[in-house]
Amino acid sequence: MKYANTLKWLLAFFCLLAALYAFALSTQAEIVESGYCGAEGNGRNLTWTLDSDGLLTVSGSGDMKNYFRDFGESPWKGNAAVKKVALRDGVTSVGESAFSGCTGLRSLTIPAWVTRMEDGAFRGCTGLTSVTIPAGVNHIACETFRGCTGLKEITLPESVTSIGNSAFEGCTGLTDVVLPNSVKWIGTSAFSGCTGLTSVTIPEGVTSIGEKAFENCTGLTAVTIPDSVEWIYRYAFSGCTGLTAFTAPDGITTIEPGTFAGCSALTEVTIPAGVSEIGFYAFDHDDNLKTVRYGGTEEQWRRIEKSAYGNTALSQAEIVFGQAAYAPGDADGDGKLTSADARLALRASVGLRETGDVEKDSAWYLACDVDADGSVTSADARLILRASVGLEDASTFGKKA
Repeated sequence: MKYANTLKWLLAFFCLLAALYAFALSTQAEIVESGYCGAEGNGRNLTWTLDSDGLLTVSGSGDMKNYFRDFGESPWKGNAAVKKVALRDGVTSVGESAFSGCTGLRSLTIPAWVTRMEDGAFRGCTGLTSVTIPAGVNHIACETFRGCTGLKEITLPESVTSIGNSAFEGCTGLTDVVLPNSVKWIGTSAFSGCTGLTSVTIPEGVTSIGEKAFENCTGLTAVTIPDSVEWIYRYAFSGCTGLTAFTAPDGITTIEPGTFAGCSALTEVTIPAGVSEIGFYAFDHDDNLKTVRYGGTEEQWRRIEKSAYGNTALSQAEIVFGQAAYAPGDADGDGKLTSADARLALRASVGLRETGDVEKDSAWYLACDVDADGSVTSADARLILRASVGLEDASTFGKKA
């Protein structure tokens, strides 16, 4: 009897094991597709599998094939069934256009062993909401996440030095971007059409902001740009209808054509004294522009080469000068007396001025009148010339005898 009971218990135990095993088999994801996707030799350095749960796994060693560049498409391109991606240890790159159009992909963590993502790697992955990029990546390639409309956040490591052309163009769900201090340049149309973006802080060390970099970012209300930036290329902030104020960095010398075109809410802009040219349509249709704060003198402002095309708003705004008055004799407003000042005074004495009209009540004209007799003559020009070589005491200039 005891033997029979033991036998029954053993039989029940093995039946339970069999049932559990059968259940595990029934719930285990099945491989539905597979193949090769490597860049080396015949492509067999990397293999891929897609299971019934939507997990696409890439395994092997080395780089992934660049599909678009090699005139082909990845086997899973545009496959909405791809929901997750696993890049196993040994995979060193994500190939060009590899996951383009995989609209079912929701989140993505690029592992530490991946050091490169090629152009358009995740272009048009509209379901992608968050991305984490590892420290080994130093460049966000062109169009990497272009058109990823569901993307809300992205973490960029301190290793990234550049943002490629159109890298995040059309990512309408992106609300905030924190660029690491390692970034040096931002490419053409990098964030163009990111309508959900509300603020951007450009880190110290960036030297250039590409053409149309933030074009049509209609939700953008605040931009902070460091003085390390030397070039803001044309149309960089055009169509940013929410932008109300902008301070140009001290490092730039030109405001490129169309830079702020269509910024209809822009009311105030600050321009540094080092700017020597303002291009065509730079402030086109900026009808609410009321104040321009210029870092230099009135004379320096006059000498800026300003295009007459599309800059009506600029000409109608109030100009507030950083240096309101000219020092006596300093006709060019550069802070020192030279023969150039004497030349300007001499021209003023005969009613000539390099830019604009000679206005006898202006601060510039009064600065030229160093003997304070009420008019500028060749005698004033002579006094300035003598002071420029130390033969006259400039401290007496502008004071009546």
